[in-house]
Amino acid sequence: MGLFKFASSRQASEPEAEAEGITVSVRCGIPSEEEGLGSKIVDVFSSGVTSTNSAWSYVNAYYSENQGTIENVITKMLTVQIDCQAAEEGMRVVANGLKALCKVHPFIGAAVLSFNAVVILHLKRRDNDKKVLAVHARIQDALSVLFHLRKMKHSDELGSDGVSVEHRMKHLMARIDKDIQETGSMCDLYRKKNCISKTVKATVYEHRFAEKATLFIQYRDELLDALSLHTALGVDAANNKLDRQQSQLDRMESKLDEMLHFFRQLDTPQEKDARKLLDDVGGAEKCLDSDEHVTELLCLCGSEPSAKASVDVEAIVAETRTNVLKELDEDLDCALNRHMQLFERKLEVQRQELEEAIKNSEKNIIAAMQSGAHERIRNEDLRHVWKEMNWRGSVKARHFVLALHDYYNDEVTASKSAGEHTRPVSTEVPDFMKGDKWALAYININHVQPILEAFDDDGTGFITIKEVNAFVESRPNGWSLPHWIAYWAAGWHPSIDQYKHHIYRLVQDMIKCARRTLPENRRVVDQYLAHQNFDRIELLLRSTRSLSHTFTADRYLSEAIDTYTNAEQKRLERALEHMAYEIDTPEVVSLVTGPGRIERFIFPLVYLLLRRQRTIVDLATEHILDPDEFVTMTTTLMSVFEVLDDRIEGLASVFRQAHVDVRGRFENFAFGMLRLSYDLDDQQCELRHNTLCTWQPTRSLYHQDLFTTYLDDNFENPLSVLKHQLVMPSTVEQDSSACTWHLGCVCDACNKEIFGERIMCLDCISDSYGENINLCSRCCAKSLSKGVFTHSPSHLMMKLHHAVFNAELAWMIPKARSTNERIKLRATSEAEPAARLQQSALRRSNMIKRNMLADGGPTARETFICAECERREVSISPDHSSTHTLLKLRGPQTAKPTSAEARLSSLESRLAAVESKLGGLEIMESRLAGIENLLQQLLSSKRVEA
Repeated sequence: MGLFKFASSRQASEPEAEAEGITVSVRCGIPSEEEGLGSKIVDVFSSGVTSTNSAWSYVNAYYSENQGTIENVITKMLTVQIDCQAAEEGMRVVANGLKALCKVHPFIGAAVLSFNAVVILHLKRRDNDKKVLAVHARIQDALSVLFHLRKMKHSDELGSDGVSVEHRMKHLMARIDKDIQETGSMCDLYRKKNCISKTVKATVYEHRFAEKATLFIQYRDELLDALSLHTALGVDAANNKLDRQQSQLDRMESKLDEMLHFFRQLDTPQEKDARKLLDDVGGAEKCLDSDEHVTELLCLCGSEPSAKASVDVEAIVAETRTNVLKELDEDLDCALNRHMQLFERKLEVQRQELEEAIKNSEKNIIAAMQSGAHERIRNEDLRHVWKEMNWRGSVKARHFVLALHDYYNDEVTASKSAGEHTRPVSTEVPDFMKGDKWALAYININHVQPILEAFDDDGTGFITIKEVNAFVESRPNGWSLPHWIAYWAAGWHPSIDQYKHHIYRLVQDMIKCARRTLPENRRVVDQYLAHQNFDRIELLLRSTRSLSHTFTADRYLSEAIDTYTNAEQKRLERALEHMAYEIDTPEVVSLVTGPGRIERFIFPLVYLLLRRQRTIVDLATEHILDPDEFVTMTTTLMSVFEVLDDRIEGLASVFRQAHVDVRGRFENFAFGMLRLSYDLDDQQCELRHNTLCTWQPTRSLYHQDLFTTYLDDNFENPLSVLKHQLVMPSTVEQDSSACTWHLGCVCDACNKEIFGERIMCLDCISDSYGENINLCSRCCAKSLSKGVFTHSPSHLMMKLHHAVFNAELAWMIPKARSTNERIKLRATSEAEPAARLQQSALRRSNMIKRNMLADGGPTARETFICAECERREVSISPDHSSTHTLLKLRGPQTAKPTSAEARLSSLESRLAAVESKLGGLEIMESRLAGIENLLQQLLSSKRVEA
């Protein structure tokens, strides 16, 4: 990935810089009113044009060099054996060319930028759905007609009828823009569906796709008609206009059938088999009547459950049936309307980024046209260093940081740049902005690693001019370059350490809050908290090195940390609020964070998301919520970690190319925050290592509470955070929620899913806590074997009345074992009155139980209760509840004699047993001697006979 930057793979060399400012950063979006959009996009592009002749020349040069790709890409995309990589490269070429064309003819900008937004979202996805690609191909084919505008220098150029091309095409382009957005939203919704959902509604989606594809075939003809009066397309095109209009309906119907037939050809073998299965059984609804058919459909869709336990298969089949019924009942038009709101938010964020990119395009072009590599650097200090070191397009990151250190030590204090380092003192700015001297102390050898990481975004070990300019431009307003470098040298670690502490607290608070949720909400809340997202959060937190307890920061650095951290958090909050805190796909993450490596944003992003989600969990204690609320929350976190995984994969690829120890490299990269997430294995995810509930804040000379609350105080009505309406109690199945569900845990004795009480054996458990024996209340007295475990009812066991998360087991199991040992010692002591009480309880029953999880968590007070009283739910303490987790202990059956006489008697009986054994040996010896005599006599007789 990052190594590609050192090779030249561009086509138009001289005007390249002019397009780069637009090509790399272009995003698009739509405001609430179409007229506002058109005028705003036109204004943006018009303001970005430095020279019409220059832009016009570039477009023609670009088209000439890429003509073959532009003209042939539609052919490559509309073949059964489609080359997805070649098709995507063609999409990039067309998209970049059309964006450049917008500089000459701004009136096409809205539609072109909507198309670019759809292309960007498509290219960010890993999967390449050929049917979606075919729809994109038709959009692209229609817009490619616009390249004929390259023959005109001005949009107000009049045709033969005295009408300008802009006036003639304006309304047509508005319709095209609207349909591009709707088509993009539909494709986005379709690609988020799972395989089974796509299969059962394949006909519906394909018909919609075919309608949109056919519509863009029509748009292509209309664009050709409009342009025929302004370009040298030939007289035949204009003369045939009437014929095309007359046969338009017939051709549309024919094209619709052609697209549907083409979609059939794109079906994979699995899709064909799944379609045949549904046809054979009479449709999707009939398929659901048989578990066998549902299982077969799962297998064909790549979700084969045969390798799982029978209980798991039943649960998967039941869940699949529910999901398919929900999918079939869903009205596609309503779903598209709902999704369009989310898609518009994505486009709006991209539009804002586009406007910023266009505003900066002027200086990008000017800088790129200047001679000399160092002249392209936009900061005077860095430009001086680059020139003095005679570097070219890139330099080793470590060499760059060391040269920067030397420059500031030797040069800056003597002769500072008047424009950048000397600023008038003002009481309106923070103290740290009034001088650079404090910052220079942090630009030294001790901070080489975080500084080079701040510049070297792709982790290649080389810093390019583009990365230098990106770093300079990312600094906050009013910050000098030394301030910005000092923050990344010594201020970023304290910032993420603060977030680390608050994320731990948030998760612990959410787990406690989950115990108070309404029974109707409890299952979905437990599913949300038990999702692997929280394992990923734990790995991220545990991986990241904590700030040294001896770390101190001067007041200027502390002020800089607080200023930037708070400003960045508010920026992310605004972006998340604009997206309604819903990140439905990984592509949306970059729309929220903006450009830059994900590790810069992962901690504040996770913190803000969990803070909002904590609010919803809290609402679940008072209101019955729609389960889709928690599905959305889970999907949002999954999308964030998918982006993190992509980053890890990319870095690992770069590290491997550099022939370094990849795991060791991750140990030192970004304070180790990615080391446990790289190459995940079972050992890293062992329950015993989970720190979400065992974490305790460390004392630091620096730590202070930047964030005073977990919950958002911005909501007058907390219910405004919900995306779905509240569920009425009458619509909820009360019986299904009355019995505690243990996250799908299965009884190892009866092989049925556990509901109600779960008994967990603490003797039959692996060192990692991953393998153990679980029993339901009906089987708790049974003995059984499982793998290497042989379970007995006399084992140490823990009774759970509620779902327990991995994070809780990490402290509950060690705590239970240590409590067991302590109680056994106390139970054998006759000195304590409390011990005599326990002895009395032990005589009445073979077990005592100890409250393991009161509201106080790991520090809960012990409460003893016998089995009979526990069964009758006797109230023995105001602090004790029948829902608390209990520890079952086995007690001594009889008192053992401890006197000297008893010990002597035991010794005498043992000696008597030994003497008895010796007497038996003497008898055995005499018998063996008799056998020996008989053998000798037998041998003697045989010799005589011989």
